[in-house]
Amino acid sequence: MKDKIFTIVKSVLLVLALVIMIIVATVSWFLYNNDTQVNGFNGNVIRVNETQVSLDAVNWKYEISFLSQENPLKPVTGNGLSFYEPVLVYNEPDGQPDDVYGKYEVGYVQAIADGQLEQYLYCVDFYLRSEYSAKLYLSADSFVSPADTPTYGSEASSIDKNDVAGAIRVAMLKKTSDSQYETIFVWAPNSTFELVTPSDATFPTEVNRQGNVEAEYLYYDGTEYKSVPTQDNANGCELTEEGFYYFWGDLSQIDNFDSMSLDTVDATDQSPCYRIVIWLEGTDRECHQVLSSGKLKSEILLQTEMIEE
Repeated sequence: MKDKIFTIVKSVLLVLALVIMIIVATVSWFLYNNDTQVNGFNGNVIRVNETQVSLDAVNWKYEISFLSQENPLKPVTGNGLSFYEPVLVYNEPDGQPDDVYGKYEVGYVQAIADGQLEQYLYCVDFYLRSEYSAKLYLSADSFVSPADTPTYGSEASSIDKNDVAGAIRVAMLKKTSDSQYETIFVWAPNSTFELVTPSDATFPTEVNRQGNVEAEYLYYDGTEYKSVPTQDNANGCELTEEGFYYFWGDLSQIDNFDSMSLDTVDATDQSPCYRIVIWLEGTDRECHQVLSSGKLKSEILLQTEMIEE
C-alpha cells in the first residue's frame, strides 16, 4: 500500500538556482582546447516546510544562499561520479588531398584526479534533516536553458552560442561513506537541441531547439563507453547498468516521473549528504566550437513529500 501522505502537494525543498548569465566557453570534443572554461555560477539553496538544509551540516536554516564562484568548465565525459578528459593524438597525413598536414583527434580519455575536478565542472554538497521521514523528488520545474539575451559570434553570425545548453548534464549523488558517493540520476535537459549544418557548409549555422533527439547518449565509465538509447523519444528515462536513472528532455513529459522518488530522508540525527554536479558532456553533439562562449541559466529544484511512519 502506498505510504500515507501528510500533504497532497509536494513541498519545494531545495532550489539550486544556478542562474544569471553562466558564461560557457566550449569547443568540439574533437577540437579540444585546454584554455576553454566557464567563468562561474550564481546560486542559492532554499528550503520550505519541515526539512532543513545546510552546506556544512552545522549551520541549519530554512533558507541558505551561497555566493557565486568562479568555476572553469571544460568538456569531459562521465557518470556524475567519475570524470574523464580527452587526450589528443596526432595522425600523420594520409596522402589524400584534404589531409596535407595531418590532424589531431581524441585518441583516448584519461581520469581526472578528484582534486582537479573543480577545474572542469561545477558541484555543490548539501545536507538535509527532517523532523519527519520524507520522500525526496526532483521537481519537473527544474531547467537548464540558454540565457535570455542571445550571444552571437559576430554580427554576421545567426547561431546563438547560448544553445550550448544542449550539451549540459546534471547529476545528483548521495554520500555513502566518508569518501564515497553513488550516482542517483543523470539528466540531459535539452534533448531536442540539434545543430544544423547545410549541405553547402562546413560548420553548423544554426541550432534547432525543436530538432531530433540523439539516437543515444554516451558516457565513459572508466572501462568503456556506455550507451543510453533514446528510441528517438524526445523525453525519457532509462535505468542504466550501473543502477542510476538517466533522464533526458522535459521532465514533466516523462511517464510516471512524478512518482519516481529519489531517496528517503529519515527523521534521525544522521543528516544525509548529497551533491549536485553540472558539466559539459564532451560526447554530446552540441559540444561544438561554434557554441563557444555561450551563456546559460538554470534552476535545479528538489521536493519532499512527508510520509507517515
